[in-house]
Amino acid sequence: MLLFSVPLLTIAILQYIKYSGELPVSSYPPKNIIRRGLYNYWRHPIYLFYITTFIGIALIMGSYALLLIVLPVFILFSAVYTLMEELRLTERFGEAYNYYTKRTGILFPAFYQTMRYPLLMLFKYFFHYQSKNKELIPVSPPYFVVAEHKNYLDPVFIGLSIPHPISYLTTYEMYRSPFNKWLMRLLWNIPRKRFKPDFSSNKIMFEAIDKGAVIGIFPEGERSWTGETQQFKPEVLKLLLKRCDIPIVPVKIKGNYPVWPRWAKGFNRYKIIVEIREPFYADPACSEEELEKKIKDRLGNSYIPEKIPRKTPDLGKGLEKVFYRCSECGAFNSFIAEKSILTCGKCGFALQISPDMMVTYKKDGSTMHLSIAECYRYIKVKSDDILFKKEETAGEVGYHEIAVDLHESGQCQLFVENGKNFDFVLSGNLILDDHSMICKNDHNICFLKYQDISSVTTEGNDKLQLFNQAENQLYQLKFQKGSVLQWQDIIATAIFLKTGKTVNRR
Repeated sequence: MLLFSVPLLTIAILQYIKYSGELPVSSYPPKNIIRRGLYNYWRHPIYLFYITTFIGIALIMGSYALLLIVLPVFILFSAVYTLMEELRLTERFGEAYNYYTKRTGILFPAFYQTMRYPLLMLFKYFFHYQSKNKELIPVSPPYFVVAEHKNYLDPVFIGLSIPHPISYLTTYEMYRSPFNKWLMRLLWNIPRKRFKPDFSSNKIMFEAIDKGAVIGIFPEGERSWTGETQQFKPEVLKLLLKRCDIPIVPVKIKGNYPVWPRWAKGFNRYKIIVEIREPFYADPACSEEELEKKIKDRLGNSYIPEKIPRKTPDLGKGLEKVFYRCSECGAFNSFIAEKSILTCGKCGFALQISPDMMVTYKKDGSTMHLSIAECYRYIKVKSDDILFKKEETAGEVGYHEIAVDLHESGQCQLFVENGKNFDFVLSGNLILDDHSMICKNDHNICFLKYQDISSVTTEGNDKLQLFNQAENQLYQLKFQKGSVLQWQDIIATAIFLKTGKTVNRR
């Protein structure tokens, strides 16, 4: 007990002096709430470890009087004094202190902080996890943490390097199931709808900032399919410019894309390096484009650290979701993945994925090395593709335009949002005609007009969400086969070709 308590008591006293600039006595109260070191885990570590030190001394002495009489009185006195001090601190700092109390414990750290060291040990073993430049982190919140998003684990990677609890802006989809909702609230995340302006989310976030929160933002809005940094969402840049009084801390995560690409079937083991970059304040006079460039320049170019040896590398499995058509023969959904090689089932064209996530293939006697993002740009459906063709519909007069060469990939289930859940509508085929998307089977049919759709976003790896702005209604398509990214590209391109409108894709 003493070996545990005395060092922590000493650290608590020294950290109090370091971060407050005062001695730990009531006559010299701190000017700000201390939220570094042990004070990020316990609100009153000095009192706590005084008590555990007392317990250790009483146990060594074997004194029943100390254990059964003096110790309970001492604990009661400490509890009353702590309560009185908390009332004074609440009076002095207001809601900011109440916010702090919800994120720290008196006897035990909050769940967020309790999980920090077990996860850190696990990640140090599994990913050889490293943190760099932690001295650049602001001593006290509030501040924004801004990073690229390539991996489901990005919030954890960042959270293990930032000492203060982070409230991430999280897609509303994470709150639909009871367990996820409980977990997101336990981690103090803030739900945000991607498909329309979310004023309630902004209100919650601004209130949290004013109370001293650390807000985590992924400005791209979703995980990158290709590892390439996507364009930042305008509403995020407007937010950062609006709260230009709050510092922005850019964080670079190296290795997060190959560890768990969005398309991958499972984990790969690569080294993870989290680098804290120099904090700065947004200039209210600069444009959104200038702020985006400044953040990207601070994050710097990405590279992939060395791969941690593994017996059976299977780097290409799932990449057919991104490479949804062959660049040689143009066939959709023709690639078959086996370990690190993707082969087109139509023409035999082969792509090999190397450990540094480069794509190697031979063409016209030469060997090409491209990134996944570069390869995707070759095969991606674009507005200058011959996307539509005329086809006569059986039993109907005239012709309809439909998307070409999609085969079975159009089989899907259609759902419509109803409160917090989605209600099943029908199971059938998705067809694109001259004016709308049609989901139909032998018994039912549903039309979604291009002009009414304002957002086409991928959710997970097999669902596509369409927001009908005219009806203020969210629809969800779950595909049985093929690539959801393929359908996002096709539908977004079709809407642009037929209406001239660019829809939100993130």
